[in-house]
Amino acid sequence: MVVTSGSSMTPLIEPGSELIIDWHPKAFALGDVVVFINQYHRFVAHRIVAVDSAQRRKRYLIKGDNTRHDDGWFDERQLVGKVSTIVRGGNAVDEDS
Repeated sequence: MVVTSGSSMTPLIEPGSELIIDWHPKAFALGDVVVFINQYHRFVAHRIVAVDSAQRRKRYLIKGDNTRHDDGWFDERQLVGKVSTIVRGGNAVDEDS
């Protein structure tokens, strides 16, 4: 479980929410909230907003729901997991809700 601290994914993920992560997802898809490690070696959970399948490996454009700018393109090797459940105030919410 990962506890959030920022507001880049509000209102879906509020600061202090707990995230249950699938560390070995079978695949990533448009709209998934995924986890990567940023340049400061911290976990970041942001959404896949575009998929590029033209390359040999799929690439994913990642962006926070509450941010102006995207995080850039990532290949699947750079994504370390996918958010499966968000826990807010002791209540579990499926990420797809």
